[in-house]
Amino acid sequence: MPAVKETRTDTIAPKERSAPVVKKEQPQPIGIRVISLEQFTRLVQEKRTLILDAREPEEYSKGRVPGAINIPYLSVDQYFEKLAGYPRDTLVAIYCNNIMCPLGRGLAEFMVELEFKHLLLFEEGWDRWEREEMPIEH
Repeated sequence: MPAVKETRTDTIAPKERSAPVVKKEQPQPIGIRVISLEQFTRLVQEKRTLILDAREPEEYSKGRVPGAINIPYLSVDQYFEKLAGYPRDTLVAIYCNNIMCPLGRGLAEFMVELEFKHLLLFEEGWDRWEREEMPIEH
């Protein structure tokens, strides 16, 4: 008598898995890292980091982070040669007014295009620096 092939109908189908929930954050271009007030303060105190203020000259002249150089993002083309003079592996920290201010991120992204490798963005910016009564240069 030929063998009868048994077909099982009680097998369990694999569970469908839903995709993991991923927190959406603003994408960070390669080479740009957002830093905290504490990290930014340490860099300012150590004086080994190039600190760039992306705000307009009028704002910069009213007060700035000690040692900061003004490279206003809205006229960054005028500062191309100055930026090009720095080694591409220089540690650079950039700030503008606050997290809503696009100037700091814009300058950082411009510097990525110039192939700077170590860019830090203090997104809370000048507003937080001033609110925390940190040292100010005029």
